[in-house]
This record gives sequence, C-alpha cells and structure tokens, in this order.
Amino acid sequence: MASTSTGRGARAPNQNFSAQEVLDMWEDWSETETADDDDDNQVEPVFQDSVLFDDPEIGNTVQLAPAFLDLPDEAPAAVVPVAAGAPPAKRRRGRPSRRVPVVGPPPKRPSTPPPTISAQERKAFKERVKQRKAALSAVGKADLQQKMALLVENEEDRHNCCGDWKWENFNEDTPYINEEGQFAREGEDPRGLSGAAHRAVTELDLLRLFLTEAVLTNLVKQTNLYAMQERAKEGGSKERWSPVTREEIMAFIGVAIAMGIVHKGDMREYWSTDALLKTPWFPSAMSGHRFCMIQRYLHVADNTKADLTADGKLCDKLYKVRPLLDALFISFPKHYHPGKNLSLDEQMLGTKARCSFIQYMKDKPTKRGVKLWVLCDAQVHYCLNFQIYTGGTGEKGLSFRVVNELMNAYLGKFHHLYIDNFYTSPELLAHLLVHDTLAVGTVRQDRLNMPMRLRTSVEVFKPDQSVFYSSHKMTACRWKDKRDVFCLSTVHGNILETIARRKRGTRGEMEDVQKPKMVFDYNTHMGGVDVFDQLLSYSPLQRRYKRWSTKIFFRLIDMTIVNSFALWKLKHVNLPRNCHKNNW
Repeated sequence: MASTSTGRGARAPNQNFSAQEVLDMWEDWSETETADDDDDNQVEPVFQDSVLFDDPEIGNTVQLAPAFLDLPDEAPAAVVPVAAGAPPAKRRRGRPSRRVPVVGPPPKRPSTPPPTISAQERKAFKERVKQRKAALSAVGKADLQQKMALLVENEEDRHNCCGDWKWENFNEDTPYINEEGQFAREGEDPRGLSGAAHRAVTELDLLRLFLTEAVLTNLVKQTNLYAMQERAKEGGSKERWSPVTREEIMAFIGVAIAMGIVHKGDMREYWSTDALLKTPWFPSAMSGHRFCMIQRYLHVADNTKADLTADGKLCDKLYKVRPLLDALFISFPKHYHPGKNLSLDEQMLGTKARCSFIQYMKDKPTKRGVKLWVLCDAQVHYCLNFQIYTGGTGEKGLSFRVVNELMNAYLGKFHHLYIDNFYTSPELLAHLLVHDTLAVGTVRQDRLNMPMRLRTSVEVFKPDQSVFYSSHKMTACRWKDKRDVFCLSTVHGNILETIARRKRGTRGEMEDVQKPKMVFDYNTHMGGVDVFDQLLSYSPLQRRYKRWSTKIFFRLIDMTIVNSFALWKLKHVNLPRNCHKNNW
C-alpha cells in the first residue's frame, strides 16, 4: 500500500515506520504548529494519504491516517490495528482539521488612548445640557398652557385645570355636569326637513334633491368629453358611440340601482334571452351594449385640468370625483336639520383598484379599501357630512382635525356628539365644550391628561364596579363589565342606571345591575354610522371596477339613496321602525 510523506523526517514511498518513529514525528509536528507561521525556516510535516509501520509489540502492519485522526492533546497510548489489505483513507486536502492551541496569552493590540477633557470643559458641557433641557421643558409647558387656556375662566380654574389636570372625586351625586345650554332644532319643521324636502311628493323627487340638475348636466358634459378624448387617442374606435343625454344618464343610474336589487352572477345575464335567466325590464330600459359604453366613458371631471405640483404630483387626489363631492357637501346638510344626538365614525369602502390612498386595517371586516369619516344623525341615520381619507397631511392630531372639520357647521348649538376611543381625548372634549358642544365617548386609558388612578395597573376592579373622577366640567369613568370600559363625558356626572340583563352562566335568568348612565347613552346613540353603513349594504351599486373613481362614484350614489330613504321615512311617520328590512 503506497503512501508518501514530505517535510522533516520524510522517507521514500512504500517505506514502513515504527510506532516510536510515528510518535516522534507527531511531537515534531506539534512543535511546528506552535511556531510562527511567517518563519520560513520552519517546515510543517504534511501527511499524505497514510503511512505504514511495523510495531514489534503488536506483531503486524498497521495503517495510520493522521489527517483523519482526532488527535488528543497528549500522545496516543496505543494504535488501533487495521486488517491487512484495507483500502487507504481518502485524501483530504489542506492542513489537519484539529490545530493544537497556542500556549500563552494572545498578543495585545495597541489601543487608542481616550481623549483627555479638562475639568473646565466637562463643567461647561454639563451646563449646556442643563440649559437645553430647561429650554425644552419650558416649550412643552407653554404649549400645554396654550391648549388648556380654552378652559380658563378665572385664576382658580387656571390653578386646577391647566398643566396637570387635577382630577377629583365627586362630593355628591351629580346626574349632569353641563346643563346651562339647551338644544333647539333649526328650521320650521319639527322633524328637521327642509322646505324642498317637505314639498317633495315621490321618492324620485327626494332623490333629485341630491342629484340636482347641475350634477346631471356635469355628468353628461364630462362623459361626452372623455369619450371624445379617448376615441381620438384610439384613432377612431370601431364600436358605435353617440353622445349621451340627460335621460340616458338617469336611465343608467336607474339600471345600476336595479342591479343592486336583482343579483346575478354576470352583467350579461341581465340582458340574457334565456328563459331561465332573462329579466324583461333591463332590455326595456337600456340595451346592454349602451350600458357598457356609458360605464366605460363615465366621468365627473376633466382630466386635462388637474392641478399639479412642481414635482408633477396631484394637488387634489380626489379631483376625478371633486365636482360631485362638492355638490353633496352642500346638499346633505341643506335638506335635513339634525336632532340633538350625533355620532361620528369611520367606514371602509372595499376595493382593490390602484390608487395612492388605499388603506389596510386588519381588525375591520373589510380590510383593504378607501376609508371614509362619516357624521350621522344618531336616530334618523342620515349622513350630514363626510370625508374621504387620502393620507396624512403632516398634522399631529388626525382625530382632532377630523372631528373639528366634520362638526364645523354644528358647533355652538349644544349637540351631543358620540365618538369612539380613536377620537376621544380630554383635549378634544375641552375644545368642543368651549364651542358649546357636548361629547361622550370611550377613551383609551393612557391618553394624555387622563387620571392615573383609572388605570388597570393601579387597581383591579370586580364585575360591575365603577369609579368616577371630575375635572372642570368633565367626567372620567371606569366601569368593569366583561372587560374594563373607560369613558369620558362632558354631559354626564356620576349617575348610575339600573338595567336588567341575563345573568351570566344561567339560561334566561335575569338580574339587575348598576351601569353608568354615560355608558348606557353611548350604547344607545353611537350606532348612527353603523346603521347607515348597514343600510348601504342591503342593495349596493358596487361591482368590481378597475378605476377607483368609478367605485367612489357609485358609493356616493348609494349615500344619496340612503339619505333620500331617511327623508322619506320622516315624511311617512307611521312606517314601522324596521321598514327597510321588509321591502317597504
């Protein structure tokens, strides 16, 4: 069995070694490993393949492969015999896998000496840090005092409310803490209807209060303009097209409404001649080809007149539906004067169309789409105002801005606004209170200026336990239901209300529990936007559209229909409460 070795103590191939010679070679190799690698005079023995040696004590030939042996720190006491004629081990390139550790500490690298700072420089540095902290603290206090100045009436109030918001316990039972102003509905009609809504006779008359002649004329003009522009780009399309008229736009909207009532899997089935699928009304109203062509070129604004910034971005992201939005912002609050209780919440318009203001909310049933802020009457479920969220504008308080802008026309009239914990804060309720508007809402326990004693980390409540704190005409409440509920109100005091509910863990057994009045009123009036959203879902005009502007256009038409239905219910006071569910 051939083998070779090089370096110090090397012999010719096929030459046998004794056990003592192998041990000597191992010791020489260990000493060579500890030497400096840069020393050219030292040569490491490299074992190739294996070596054969004769051991007189064992009496036979043994094969040794040092490159594959797990060599211990000390010399081996014995060599394991291998049967004669065994194949040599495979050659392994490079140096042995196990290196003998170097004895002694590793060499130290030169370290950079630390910079030397004199005592005077260190003292000056500390003084600058102290001055900077004092300046930042003064700015924070000044801003806080400026915000809380809305609540200041005299020096005593300045001491109690500005700065740290001193929350105190109620000394006596106080049902309501702000009863100075009285709400009075505007207009002559006690139901809140405008004169035009009161004179309307049919359902179509109510719808035309929002889809006015100016809105329809603009739709006709922009649709024909966009069709002409697109067909000029295509070099003359082979499909037949004639300018759309006002009557066709009305018929188009009517067919879209009917599609929301009669559900079919494909749009072509509405004009199907199959005996099982055909619906005679749709072909009589408009042909399928004409409906598709109008939907293809439907437009609200001129694309060529979009305002751009210096870097080529749109100044108004909603410019494609802006004329219709502006018209509804005027007509919605014009034809109905709301009652005392209002609710504000958000909606999601589900879409996968490409636009820059698509939102993703993982906790919502509709997770991806366009977000809308909606203000509704809490009892009639009429939409008074709304906004389409197109992204932040750099403001620090998004919820504060949204509430102020939507409530701008209703401030100073002693309305009661109900909001959820996304909007509620002591700062917002203080601002509304100064403008003669009361508010009730759930609140997050870690909001700025909320009382620390309300937090769950301070005290663990038992079921149905409640506690109240007040600070300058504002009440903070914590009530233990299944979970801890935190509320903030400028309407209620520390009054409790007895309600009957099913006892937990039983089958139908009832019990009386004490519940804060503000929580009871919040549950009663907060659902205005939710019911409005529910009405939108019954017969929607929504289908899958590639353009986001078409999706928003049909949502706006849906909102006008629900508002028209709310006015129609007010005119017919004898209708059942849930008439929208019974095909009225």
